[in-house]
Order: sequence, then structure tokens, then C-alpha cells
Amino acid sequence: MAELILREIDASVVDKLKQRAAEHDRTLDEEHKAILFEALFGSSEIGLSMSFENYLHAMPDVGEDEDFSRADDTSRSIDLTD
Repeated sequence: MAELILREIDASVVDKLKQRAAEHDRTLDEEHKAILFEALFGSSEIGLSMSFENYLHAMPDVGEDEDFSRADDTSRSIDLTD
């Protein structure tokens, strides 16, 4: 994989990058990759190696746990005698 080195970056840009990385729970390197990927391909999540924790945080909210609970009485009797 290629490596990029940026020099002479304005301190305000670095501070903003640190703030954005903290908001997204990413390292500076991960945030930098996400910004570049989003600028070039339109999505910051596709193609990036993401931690499992970040993957879970990126999942949409689809409801409460109770929406997915099992019914209490779903068992049925089985007659094994012939």
C-alpha cells in the first residue's frame, strides 16, 4: 500500500483534523484516509479497514432490542412414539 507524507500543514488544519478524528472515534491516520477516500469516491466507509467498534457504531439505528425479541411460547410438542 502506498504511503503519503504531508508537510507544512497549517496548525488550524491539524487541529480540525484531530477534532474530526475524535468525533468519529478514529486515529488521525484513519480520519485522514477517510477524508481522502470520501473526497475521491464519495464514501468514507467503503474500502477502509475499520475497527469492529467503529463498524458497530456505523450501523444504522433500526429500533429497540424489544423489537427483535422472541415470542415466549414458540415451542411445540413432539410425539416420538410409534
